[in-house]
Amino acid sequence: MNRIVNLLCRATISGTAAGSAAAAMAAARARADGSTPYAPLNAVTHCLWPRRAFSETGPSARFTLTGLAINQASAVFWGVLFEGLLDRWQCRVKGRAGVAEIVASAATTAAVAYTVDYHAVPSRLTPGFEAHLSKRSMFYVYSALAAGFAAARCAAQAAVEFDENALRVDHLSRLIDGAQAASALRASAARSTRITNGSPSWIS
Repeated sequence: MNRIVNLLCRATISGTAAGSAAAAMAAARARADGSTPYAPLNAVTHCLWPRRAFSETGPSARFTLTGLAINQASAVFWGVLFEGLLDRWQCRVKGRAGVAEIVASAATTAAVAYTVDYHAVPSRLTPGFEAHLSKRSMFYVYSALAAGFAAARCAAQAAVEFDENALRVDHLSRLIDGAQAASALRASAARSTRITNGSPSWIS
C-alpha cells in the first residue's frame, strides 16, 4: 500500500509539471498557428461540450479552467506510467535511475500518450489540441510533456541526493568532532600523567 501511495504522489508531482509544460507549449504554439493561447485548452472540453468547445477561443472559467483541469488530470494519469517505468527499471538494476533512463522513460510515456490519445480512444476523448494546432506544433506539445516528466524527476532526484550528501557531511563532521574531542582528552590525560610522575616526593 505504501508503495502505491508513494507512486501516486510522485506521479502527481511529475504529471503536474508535465501537464503544465504541455499546456504552456500548446498556448505558445496556438499563437504561432494563428489562434489564441486559450483555444487549445478550451478545445480539451469537447468531451463535455462538443458543440461549443472548438469555437471558444477566449479566456473562460467554464472552458479554459475546465480544460486545464482535464489536461492536468490526464498528465497525472500518464505520470503513473512514467513513474512505473522508472520503478521497474530501478527494481531490475537495483539502483537509482540516471538521466538517460529518466529521459528514455519520459519519451516512452509521451509516445504512448500520443498513440492512445489519437489512435486508440474515440474522437470524443481526444485532447482536442489538434483543432487549433498544426502537426508540427503537436510534436512540440508532446515533446514538452516528455520534458516536463523528465525535469520533474531529475529535480526530485537531485533534491534527494542533496539531502543524502548533507547527511553524509553532517555525519562526517560529527565523526571528526568526536575524534578531535577524543584526541584532546587523551592529550589532557597524558599531560596529567606527566605532571603526576614528575611531582616532588614530598607532594603526597
